[in-house]
Amino acid sequence: SKNTITLLSLRKGNILESKKELVKMDAQLQPPPVLEPELVIENLKDIQTEPDIPPKIAPTTPDVEPKTVRVLRGGQIEGGNYIFKVKVINNKIYNITDVDIHILSYPEESLVLSRVDGHQKTTDRAKFHKISKGGGFVSPSFVFKPKKDCLKGKIHAVINFINEQDQIKTINVEPHDIRIICGLLRPKNVSNEDFEELTNDLLTFKKVGEELTIYYKPEQLYQKLFVLLKNKNFAVIDSEQQDSSGKFLGVIKGFA
Repeated sequence: SKNTITLLSLRKGNILESKKELVKMDAQLQPPPVLEPELVIENLKDIQTEPDIPPKIAPTTPDVEPKTVRVLRGGQIEGGNYIFKVKVINNKIYNITDVDIHILSYPEESLVLSRVDGHQKTTDRAKFHKISKGGGFVSPSFVFKPKKDCLKGKIHAVINFINEQDQIKTINVEPHDIRIICGLLRPKNVSNEDFEELTNDLLTFKKVGEELTIYYKPEQLYQKLFVLLKNKNFAVIDSEQQDSSGKFLGVIKGFA
């Protein structure tokens, strides 16, 4: 057996042969490693086919609420008329066009719709070509003439317009409730003599001890009352003011 050779020859050639043989023996004693290609490939395949898991993204919400069209309405007495105003504000990022504000109904037993300021062709509707984006607005006034001194009822209105998608949109305006007790008086001019005769019984009152504190100077209060009577549709029949010994005296006579 090659594994048990112990004799060596002293001759040079045999020594060389023995060395060669030993080299061969060392080569045979250390066989080359056997690779397992299938196992390596399988492992690589497993790594490559592992699916990538995308990171989870938290849902986001818009910082600003969607822009809309806002509608305001209100009424007031001006110069013997009842003025109903509608304000349409375009907060969208696009213009709106063909805006139509229409009065559907109102208390016809006590009011007559006479005109719309700035719109002479129609009395019950106001039309606008467009309202600009980003806060543009229109505010038409519907002017009503009173039939009676006292009013009660509701005004109904509707708004139509075309949006940026060429769609017709409708907004029903919240009904406006009119509750005025004899608020629409008509000013009437009379003479001082007629005024005294008509109001003689009305002014016969007695002081009962009630006092009111008003934080205005007498002169300021006189001016405010003078303007107030006109705004409330009273015809000023006579007015007088005088300052005597540091005391102010003012008299205003109004009739309606």
